[in-house]
Parts: sequence; structure tokens; C-alpha cells
Amino acid sequence: MSPETMFVSFGDVILSSGINAEYGENIKGMTSLRRLDLTNNDLSNLPPELSLMDGLTSLAVEGNPLKTIRREIISKGTVAIKEYLKLKLDPAALEEEAGPTIPDIKPDEVMMKTKTMEIKGKSEIPAELWDQALVCGIVRLSLQGCSLGSVPEQVYTLRGTLKELELDQNNIKEISPEMGKMTKLRKLNLMNNSNRVLIHLPVPR
Repeated sequence: MSPETMFVSFGDVILSSGINAEYGENIKGMTSLRRLDLTNNDLSNLPPELSLMDGLTSLAVEGNPLKTIRREIISKGTVAIKEYLKLKLDPAALEEEAGPTIPDIKPDEVMMKTKTMEIKGKSEIPAELWDQALVCGIVRLSLQGCSLGSVPEQVYTLRGTLKELELDQNNIKEISPEMGKMTKLRKLNLMNNSNRVLIHLPVPR
């Protein structure tokens, strides 16, 4: 498998040769991985962010010239490796993983019941609605015909619950790599935007 064929939605990835340190650093963007086989490559280190991949249950790294992880840790398996890598995390990464602060407000009864927020034809979305979306843990967000030039940053704060994202009839031209962190997202509607929407995947260029 060549690097060009890899996408963030893969659950199992086997890269048993030909991967160097530069490419290994980009693996951390594949947030939905369950199994990652990196045996017999030229990796001198592993990105600490691998420890934040809760779904990653199998990590094979034997046969690499790893300089920062002792052999005894590697021999203990995936759990031990992830625990070690977590100690190397930047505090900012831990803060991001913890997720956004939930506002201390009374949940909107309708939004709490439907787990949906629908906005149509509005270019500006009040901060109060984004707060409600967080509090209510919405699973569906529809922003149709809102003249959006990009995906609002607030959307990415909903990664813990959001499953459906409707962004049709806007002017979106690019999708940030942050979308790769929306691991629960099952539906992304980008119809009737620009003729070509560029989706940035967290893989090396």
C-alpha cells in the first residue's frame, strides 16, 4: 500500500516497509485507526499523539530503529507503548483532547429532545446557539444556505457527539484537516457548494 492511498477513515493500516520518520509523524492524523502495523520501517520515534487514539488497540512497531522507546516497553505491547507516549505529550495536546468546556446554561428543551440544530439562510450564527449545541450534545447539525465560505470553527468543538453534518448550498471551497478529528461523523453533505471542494487530509504532501 502506498502512502497516497491512505485515508483517515481506515480502521486497519499495514505499512510494513518503506515508511520514514517524516511520514510516521503524519500517522497521528488518522484518528479512527484500530490496528496499525509499522514493523520493519525506518522510524526513529513515534508521535505522542498516538496515545490519544482510544480506538487503537493494536500497534506493532518492531524492527524500527526507535531511539526514544526502550525495548522492554515495546515488548509489553500496545497498552504499554501508548502509556509511555502519553507521558511525552505536550500539555496543550492533553487540553485539546479533553474537549471544550461545557457552558453552564439551561439546555434548550427542543434541542435536547431532538439532538438537532438547524440553521437556514443565516450568515451569522449566535454564540448562544453554539453553546446550546454543546450542552445538548447534538448529533445532527444543518447549516443550509448560510453563505458560509468555510466550516465554522465551532463545528469542530462538537466532535464528541456529532454524527451528521449538512453544509449544502454554501460557498465552501476547502475542508480543514480538523474534520479528520470528527471520529463520530457518519454523514457529511457538501452538495451545491463550489464546483470543487478541496479536502485537506492529514497526510504528507
